[in-house]
Amino acid sequence: MTATMPRHRPRNPLGFSQGAILITLILLPAVLKVHSDRSNKSASLSDYQTGSAFIRTKIDSSAGNQDVATLLRLHGKYAGGVTDSKFEGALQGALGKASDREAQLELAVSKNLDVTRHREELGARARLVPTSAGGDAGPTLSKLPR
Repeated sequence: MTATMPRHRPRNPLGFSQGAILITLILLPAVLKVHSDRSNKSASLSDYQTGSAFIRTKIDSSAGNQDVATLLRLHGKYAGGVTDSKFEGALQGALGKASDREAQLELAVSKNLDVTRHREELGARARLVPTSAGGDAGPTLSKLPR
């Protein structure tokens, strides 16, 4: 009897290369995101270094004008990459003042709307409540439901 020799199989099966491709495809977006974030940080840092005086005057003028949108845009652009403590302090202070002013304005508008609504409700009640028999006594108080 003659025995046949088993065929030689390669040590790297096809499943290994497919797994490596799959792992690469899963990790590639994360690596690209990290690379993109680092390049954006370095770009914002170099942009800040070239125009730091202009950016600081922009912060001062936005704080004077109570422009929260511009301050938030500057914060979003430079907060992650810039490590200048003077810049961060000026930006946080300006944001705090502008946000406080905006909150005060919203509170004043809300109070005025409440007062206006209350006056309108009182006027509507006065029109709905019948007057007394004499007509000189003014509107009578409505009875509350039980």
